Amino acid sequence: MAAVFGMIVAGIGCVLWLVGLLTRRPGPSWGAVGMYVLVMLAAFANNLLHAGDGWTAIMPWGVALSAVTCVLMLLAAMLNRRATAPLTLRTA
Repeated sequence: MAAVFGMIVAGIGCVLWLVGLLTRRPGPSWGAVGMYVLVMLAAFANNLLHAGDGWTAIMPWGVALSAVTCVLMLLAAMLNRRATAPLTLRTA
């Protein structure tokens, strides 16, 4: 049930991002957006895999796909952080 909620929240986030894009608000770079799309696809595949019955239905691929999804989320957050970090001016 929590996985379905996560996909719903991700969909709402996509809609809000599109609204922000249409209103010309500054947002994440296209690289970060691409990573977020990969995260959503990996999470969706992970949800389908975990819909199987019992522990033997998801081992070992369920754990591996969960780990890949987590790593993709970290990479997307790092890309977004780098793209939206404020510029600092160095003074001599």
